[in-house]
Order: sequence, then structure tokens, then C-alpha cells
Amino acid sequence: MKRSFLILILSAVAFLGYSQQPKYEMRAVWTATVSKIDWPTASVSSPDNAAQIAKQQKQLTDYLDHLQACNLNSVCLQVRSLSDALYKSRFEPWSSSLTGRRGADPGYDPLQFAIDEAHKRGMELHVWVNPFRYETSAGSYVSNTQAALANDAADRAAGRIVADTLRNAHPDWLLAYSNGSFNGTIIDPGLPEARRYVVEVLMEIVGNYDIEGIIMDDYFYPYGGTTDEDRVSKSKYKPSGMTDEEWRLSNVNTVMQALYDSIQHVKPWVRFGMGPFGIWTTRSDVADMYGLTLPAGIVGLDDYSVQYCDPMAWTRGGYVDYLAPQLYWPTDSKGQDYDVLCEWWAQSVKHFSDQLPDGKRVYFHVSQACYRGFSQQEMEAEVDDNRAFCPYDAPGSIFYNTNTFVANYADGLAGTHFFTKALLPPMRWKSHKELSAPQSLVLEGTTLSWSHPEAVRFTVYAYPKGRSAKSATGKAQYLVGIVYGNTIDLKDVANLADKTLAVCAYDLYGNEFEPALWNESENADVAVTGVRLLQDSVVIARTKELTLEYELLPDNAGNKDVYWRSTNPGVAKVKDGVVTGMSDGTALIIVTTDDGDYADTCSVRVREGVLGVVLRVRSLSLNVGQTKHLTAFVSPTDAEDKSVVWASADEQVATVDTEGNVTGVGAGETDVTVTTVDGGFTASCHVTVNGQHPSGLDEQHFSLVIAATQQGLMVKTSAEADICVYSVSGMQMASARQQTLWTTPLSHGVYLIRVNNKTYKFVKQ
Repeated sequence: MKRSFLILILSAVAFLGYSQQPKYEMRAVWTATVSKIDWPTASVSSPDNAAQIAKQQKQLTDYLDHLQACNLNSVCLQVRSLSDALYKSRFEPWSSSLTGRRGADPGYDPLQFAIDEAHKRGMELHVWVNPFRYETSAGSYVSNTQAALANDAADRAAGRIVADTLRNAHPDWLLAYSNGSFNGTIIDPGLPEARRYVVEVLMEIVGNYDIEGIIMDDYFYPYGGTTDEDRVSKSKYKPSGMTDEEWRLSNVNTVMQALYDSIQHVKPWVRFGMGPFGIWTTRSDVADMYGLTLPAGIVGLDDYSVQYCDPMAWTRGGYVDYLAPQLYWPTDSKGQDYDVLCEWWAQSVKHFSDQLPDGKRVYFHVSQACYRGFSQQEMEAEVDDNRAFCPYDAPGSIFYNTNTFVANYADGLAGTHFFTKALLPPMRWKSHKELSAPQSLVLEGTTLSWSHPEAVRFTVYAYPKGRSAKSATGKAQYLVGIVYGNTIDLKDVANLADKTLAVCAYDLYGNEFEPALWNESENADVAVTGVRLLQDSVVIARTKELTLEYELLPDNAGNKDVYWRSTNPGVAKVKDGVVTGMSDGTALIIVTTDDGDYADTCSVRVREGVLGVVLRVRSLSLNVGQTKHLTAFVSPTDAEDKSVVWASADEQVATVDTEGNVTGVGAGETDVTVTTVDGGFTASCHVTVNGQHPSGLDEQHFSLVIAATQQGLMVKTSAEADICVYSVSGMQMASARQQTLWTTPLSHGVYLIRVNNKTYKFVKQ
């Protein structure tokens, strides 16, 4: 997967607090078998050596026990690293990692054993395959002695797969490289027959084994680049007018799409994942072609131009189910910053995934480097990033490698980040059968059993009596097990008699169905039916805070807990509904109910300077030739540039000067708009201009009565006049052209009454 075969080389989201563990999260390890990196480290010398087989198997189950204790839910087991097999194959020889000799029978089926043992622990088994790598040292599978040649001949005569089957049958399929970074051999992706062979080999695994996923790493064309090694296939198959790069990218994309389509035809529930190198490209022309902006400050080797891997094409085409880019750098790396890359990958995957039809999603998980000896705090910070930036509430971490993870990080993460169990994010967009609730729940001692006519696996919850089942089964904190079968031992559940137990059918797509309950309360909580934020969008300044308010439905819901997240915590972070502006940009704040996972969003724009403008008067009435003043209130009051520009939509009806003075020109209606120079925020007032000129009343013939009554404030004039009532802060409370104007009852304070062009002060005691 990386520099050599010995080294395998993530938007409203604030970090999920430790009090709320995600229910859906891929938690996995890469288990490397090439060169015995992780497993098995001990060989089986002959297929009948039971002690050696047991020792080899125990090493794997010891790993699985540790991973289960750390609440991981899946293992990516390398089963085809060098065009060989850790499983029974009609195409390729047994891996030398098992016995020390390529092609030698280990005496059992390691993949089937791994599947069975993972399922016993409620874990998924994803097979990890290297699609085109054949040798890490060119010619290493050629038989160099007459004795070895004789053995190969005997194996062939007996119908057994020999060590160098592919080279014997199709030597023209193999490309030897010597470029400093890779001095081995690959199967030529440029040959259609070789691509079909690779797909057929991998589909053999999918067809014969009950795996939950298949994941590739980035060994297509090798690290170090391809110059003219593929000149023969290029001369035969590269179309004229296509560059070498375009052709090689097309070869890889063809394999990816063919494999995805084949999986959908045979077992669509098998997740197809890809772990590309952590830098997609550093070329702006490639990013422009996809409408993407490159992550700032990232340099180094890239997947697109060297391995000819294009994860953006696979995401845009919808022929992967998840991407797990190998971000094998720390959060303070210069040139390959984990924080920057994690956010960029997440947003880019979401950008294309959101455009896919039928609700399909490409999930974004991350592959992280344990082998580099990062501190525990660094690994925790990376998991925080994975959760913070993940789209679709589907975070994930795949740790390389298993031995290092178990030895150095498993216990620590179990205590801080993985202290509840989690399910892999469901592929709800795929067509699936609805499953009924389990039947016949029986608790004998601490063993719970049930029956079901179809489902092969189940989720089990234990929660305090009185909590609604819908609320409880939506929470990771109550999930006690994933079970392949129909029994579970609940000996570790405290106060079992005071708990309600729930069992849900859990299909291979990751969907849960209605639970069956044991010991259900007759007075369970009223379930939540929704949540609504009272603001759709807000603007705040950097470093400033704003509290978002929400309504929970119904009012008498039992579980009122909600959780807050930000799609871009670098722009705006949120805690308990309090949003803090961090930097210029836009983030989506999401509030989610603990019960039912209902959610609502508010768009938050963070910026320096002006945040908005308001006109307290929303409508204005005046006569031809009459002038009235509008006051614009720019926020914040201490903004450096509070200048505004005024405009009238129809100057034949009314004009407005630079100070906000509106003058009636002709009968009709128009809108007067004020716009801030900083930020371009706007506010408008609807202006109605009457046809007649202002009243000619003068002080001698004009009388005015202002009085506060129980019904409200009364303003009465001796003749029809333009009357407006304002609070002392300038807010318009009433406006009309008539002789008598009534307002609603006033509270104590100072009010301004403008009659025609004269203003009067009124104080309500």
C-alpha cells in the first residue's frame, strides 16, 4: 500500500463530545499479511501439523479479542497481496506468508477461519486486496533450480496450482519495473484480458465467502511512476488523441467500475472501499477540471499522476461505497497537514456524492498511521478530526497496522473515544428487504435468545425501564452487542432485571429494523417527533458568540437531550447551542435530538466588519413634494466602515439622497433600499406616494390632541394629516394619513409623534 511492501503506507460539525459516542462509525484495522507484518508470524510447515495451525490461528484470535475489547467493529484482512491467496482459489497459489513457500497448502482455510472468528465477536470482515501487484522483487517467483522446476512440474501434473502460474501462462501480462521506489512486477492494467482476470479473481472471493466488504489500496501502477514499461499494451490499446496519463487513468477506472458493478450484481450488500494515497493531486489543472480547490499548503507525491488513481472520478461515478484515504501524517505536519487534508477530502467526497442519483452516498473514512509512533494524543486528535469533518454522520477510522494499534493505542482509545460499541454506517440507499422483529425472546439466567426466519445478525440493547424503545435503540450507549446468531450472554450488563432488552434484525446493508422487547415498561417516555431551530441563517463576527434557540416536539417528550455539531468548526464551532465565530466563511450548524435523531440546521456566516443593516421603518407613506427621513442602523455599532448607499427602485415615484431623505415625486409605489459598502448587506422600505401635495394647514388653523387611554395612544388632528408614532429608539409603531390614529397600549417611556413635517415628544408616565 505504500513506499515499499514492508510499509503500508479525513461540512455544522463541532467535535462529538465524549458524552455522545457516535452510533454509526467504522472502526477497523488494516491487518497486513505480506512479509508477515501482522499475521501470521509463524509458519505452518505441513498441512497436517495441527499444533502449528493452532498456533497460527491463536495469534489471529488474540488480535480479534483485543479489537473487540476496544469496541472496533471490523477488520480489513489482507488476503491477496502479491497475486496469491489466503483462501482457497482456483486461480492463484497459496500465499507464502502462511507456510514460507508460495503455493503450499496451510492445512485449513485462513479466510474462512477469520470470517468465523470475527463474526463470533460481532465484527465485520472486509478483505483487503492488492489488485495488480505481482512481485515486490522482479523475478522472485521464477524457479531457479532444477529441483524446484521438477516440483512445479509434479504440481502441474497433479492439477495443483504452482507458485508461478501467471508467469507460466501469461508472461506477456507482467511488467517489470526498476525505478528506485519499486523494483518489482505488476500485472499490466493496460491489457483488457488482464483487467478481466483481476476482476474475476476478486469476484471469486466475493462469491465464495460471506464477507461484508472488499477494500483495495492504491497498488495499481506503482509508486515512482511509469515511463515506457507498458509500451506494448500502449501501442495496441491506447486510442489516438489520448495521452498516456489519460489512458492509464482510464484503465484503472475501468477496473474499479467493473468490480463495483459485478459486486452489485452478485452481493450488493458487500461494501466496496478504496484506500487511496493521502494526496489526490497537487496540480491545479486537474483540480480545475473537477471544479475543486486544492487544499492549502499541501505538497508531495500524488495519487493522480503517479499511480493513476482518481478517487474523485470514482466518487463522481458512484462506483465506490467508501473512501479511506491514507492520511499517514500528523496534525502538525508541514506540507501534509492532517487537519487540512481530512477536511478537504471530506468536503470533496461530499461535493460529488451529493450529486449522485437515488440518494446514494459515498462514505468517507480515514486510514491512519499507527506504525509511525505518534503519541496517544495525536491519534485521539485524528479521530476527533474524522468525526468532526465527516459528511452524512458516518465517521470512520482504519488504523495501520494491527500489531502496532493493539500494542500502543487500543487500550487508550477504548477509554477515551471508543468506550461504546458502534455500527458501520448503513447503506440505506441500496434496495433491501424489510425485516420483521425477532420473536420468542427468552431470558434464562443471563442468556437472551430469540428466533427469526431470515436475519443472520442482530443488534442487542439494554436500557433503563421507562425509556422509549425508539430513543434507546438510537443510542450507542445502550448497544451491548452485535450478534451473528440468535443468542447473547448478558453477564456484563449490570442490574439486568431493571433493564428493558431490545433485539433488532440487522441486515448486511447495515439497516436495523423494529425491535422486539423484553421487560418493557408500561409507562415509557413520550417519544420525540422533531426539532426546529428558530433561525434559518445568522451572521456573526469572528470571536463573537450567538446562542441558537430551538423547539423540541412534542412539548412533553421524555428525552429532551440534543447534540450540536458544525460542518466547519474552523469557521464556526458550537457547544450547547452557543456558536462562536472562528474565521471568515460559512458553516452549517446542526442540532440533533438524542431521541430519534431528528435534526434541523442553521447556516452561519462568519465575517469581519459589518454584519448587517436594518431599517426600523418597513413602509412609508408621503405626498408628492413631501420629504421624510429613513435611518439605517448598521451592526455592529463599532464596525469600522458603516457607510451605506441609498437607492430608489423608481425615481419617477420617489427619490432618496445620500442621507436617507426620501422625497415624493409622483403618485405610485416603489422600494427604497440601503446597502452597506462593507459586506453588501441590504434592507428596504416600501414607499407609497399619494397624488396630492402636502396639506397647507398652518399653525393657526391646525390643532392636535395626543392622549394615552386604556385602548392605546390617540393622535387626533383638526384635518387629515400624515401621522407617525415612533419609540425613542426610532422604531415605527404606527403610521397613516388620517385625522385620528390609534396605537396599541403603550408601556411607560418616551415616544415621538410626527405630524406632517413636525415632531412632538410624548411621555407616558
